[in-house]
Amino acid sequence: MHLQPLFIPNHMKNHLLFVALTIIFLACKPEQSDRLTAIQYKAQTRGYSLTIEINPTQILRIENEKKTIINLTKTQWESIETSINAIDFSTIQNKLDKELAAVDRVIPAQLTIIKEDKTQLVEFTHNATPSQLKPLLELIQVQQ
Repeated sequence: MHLQPLFIPNHMKNHLLFVALTIIFLACKPEQSDRLTAIQYKAQTRGYSLTIEINPTQILRIENEKKTIINLTKTQWESIETSINAIDFSTIQNKLDKELAAVDRVIPAQLTIIKEDKTQLVEFTHNATPSQLKPLLELIQVQQ
């Protein structure tokens, strides 16, 4: 039995080349990462200011211009990351009464979770933390 070579018209070769290159490109696309890179917490009124910035190696806390730096171990960072991954952000409503914040009756707070591929922002009242966030805020030392 003698097999004939497969004949592909030139116009089909271009289509096949395009499909092959598309498949190769999609296969080589890097995976999206959900790895935590930083956390920022800010609470501020005219008479009070708290900023906390966290990265894998340290917590920088500035409260009314008093600066504190806390070095983190890999285990502590992993605990923070685990705490964040346990939060269902879709169930947290931004609970900030802007009218009360405008007259300094509440302290507006903003928590920003920065991952490699996305940023999650939650706004709430500093003294009325949503229950889902309390374990995380204790880990990052919002209250001292």
